[in-house]
Amino acid sequence: MSRGTADLCVVGGTLLGIGAAALVSGAAVLVGLGALAVLLAYSPILKRRGFAGNLAVALVAGLPLEYGALAVGRPAAGVVPWALAAWLHLVREIVKDLGDEPGDRLVGRRTLPVVIGARATALLAAALGVGFVPASLALPWAARYGAAYYLIALVAQLAVLLVASRLIADKRDRNALLLKGAMVVGIVALVAGRIA
Repeated sequence: MSRGTADLCVVGGTLLGIGAAALVSGAAVLVGLGALAVLLAYSPILKRRGFAGNLAVALVAGLPLEYGALAVGRPAAGVVPWALAAWLHLVREIVKDLGDEPGDRLVGRRTLPVVIGARATALLAAALGVGFVPASLALPWAARYGAAYYLIALVAQLAVLLVASRLIADKRDRNALLLKGAMVVGIVALVAGRIA
């Protein structure tokens, strides 16, 4: 596929997405345009800023869950899934930066491992991971999720705690993959907690 064809696909997908959002509501269009702005700013600006880039990507990565709730006229129902998805994605982005440190240092990116060191970054990611577990219990409880959520989410919570323990022990391989698996299980848990 040529670069021009790829660019055309991106522009076409963007216009289709904004057009579909316009069929839902003005709020959906605004949220979509905001997410698009973050994505456009990511590579040239935010990626080089380390934590700011990680946070921006995490907020946008959790957005589809909020966006779906917005599309059906229940934006408040998407807040808990968005918060949990963004939190877990933030941990994953920081963990990925640990593996990318040599390349980031070479090209001058100011990621957390470059700025505060790999060990401090690993401990920060571990702390955020440990903090995720009580949040993943308290927020759904406050939103009255069903028992199915807690049963399924236990797998994701254990995976996050495993990653946190591995980071504390300075084991860095496969952590991002474990977190990606936890995100998938977490989405299943969130859906099950609402329908069961």
